[in-house]
Amino acid sequence: MINIEDTLAQIFPFGVVSGCRPDKGGSFEVLKLPQGTVPQNCEVLASCRAKLARGRARRECYLVKTEDFVIFFRVCPTWPARDPNDLVLGFGYAPVGAAQSRFKHLHARALTPFASNPTERKNV
Repeated sequence: MINIEDTLAQIFPFGVVSGCRPDKGGSFEVLKLPQGTVPQNCEVLASCRAKLARGRARRECYLVKTEDFVIFFRVCPTWPARDPNDLVLGFGYAPVGAAQSRFKHLHARALTPFASNPTERKNV
C-alpha cells in the first residue's frame, strides 16, 4: 500500500503536498497548483461545483478513489492578492479496505458541501 502523501502527489503531480495530518481527521493541503487544476490518476466518484455568495471564487469538491484510498477534498483558488495558483484543501481520506462507514461518511460530505447554493453536481 502506498502512503497518502505519495498518492496525493500522483493525483496532483504539479503541486506541493503540505500539512498532511492523519491525526486531525485526515486533513491535508496541496499548494502551488496551476489555475484550473483537476485531479488526475484517480476515479472521480462524486463532484460538486458552487459559487459562493458575494462573488467569491468558485470552489470544486471531489470524492475520488485511487487503488489505495478514498479521498475527499476541495480545489479552490488561493487569495487573489497572494498568488494566482489553486490549492487543495483535504477534508478526509480512508484506505480502500477501511470500514464502510468511513467511506459513507466521506461520500455524504462530498455530496452536500455547498447544498445551500449548488450550481452543478455530478455523481458517478
